[in-house]
Amino acid sequence: MAEEGVEAEKFALKQELRWLLKEEAHATLDSIQRTLKECCKCFPLPIEGVNEGGDVPEHDVMVSPAQRLLLSGATSTSPSTMKCMVSLHGDSISQADIRFKHKEKGKDSQNYKTAILPDRVWKLQQIQDAANHLEQALQMVSFQQTDLTFTTPHQLLILLERLNKSVLACRHCLSIPKRKSLQELVFSKTREIFNPPIPQNVALSFYIHGSKVILAIYLLHMNGQQRMDVSQRLQMEAEVQWLKEAVILFSVASQQCQQLADKITTVCQCGGLDLKTQVA
Repeated sequence: MAEEGVEAEKFALKQELRWLLKEEAHATLDSIQRTLKECCKCFPLPIEGVNEGGDVPEHDVMVSPAQRLLLSGATSTSPSTMKCMVSLHGDSISQADIRFKHKEKGKDSQNYKTAILPDRVWKLQQIQDAANHLEQALQMVSFQQTDLTFTTPHQLLILLERLNKSVLACRHCLSIPKRKSLQELVFSKTREIFNPPIPQNVALSFYIHGSKVILAIYLLHMNGQQRMDVSQRLQMEAEVQWLKEAVILFSVASQQCQQLADKITTVCQCGGLDLKTQVA
């Protein structure tokens, strides 16, 4: 009787696995596709997607209009004189008006003021990188939604692993700051986009951190070894709603991938089923 019970449980688990591969897999992929398309709607760059039929490429979104942002001191202790107004258009910052005050040791306070030249922009590569990974993830899940039948757990798990890797790369691009090194900032051609020119003892850097656009200002000095060091770092920031929404949606899509993968793995382990065994 005990053996019959074990065999009955294995049979039930095999039936559940068959249902997961035939029904749940496509339902979950469809849900992930909808999540990614919602992200496309809030993204400010054209994303190469697919139509509802899943076979004809199209642009799901157009480039959004420029968004004016007021960046201010990141903490209550930041100088009240620190202000920066910028236009965020797609993956580019333009029309930046930067003002801040700094007091060097032994000197009176100095007011710094500069702006990005009218025909120049500061590229935020993090946004473009995230858009590229989003396009890749959307095309991957859309292709698999056609008439594909999963015959083994291994087949589905490989897809979910690849898809989740692309989704996490999207989130990583926005969540992890991509800061330029001090050396890059000091000698970068981006200094040429500002007018009046940035003083030699000042370096600026725009980047994305989660839901915020950050402006980091570095006050520099020469150390005893005649190398450039940072004497002070100031920061201004502004929250961007679409960035916040995008990070959340990427997290949701990743969870959807992982939950289905966990279900498949658990059923196989409990039923003693090989991942490469055909069950559908």
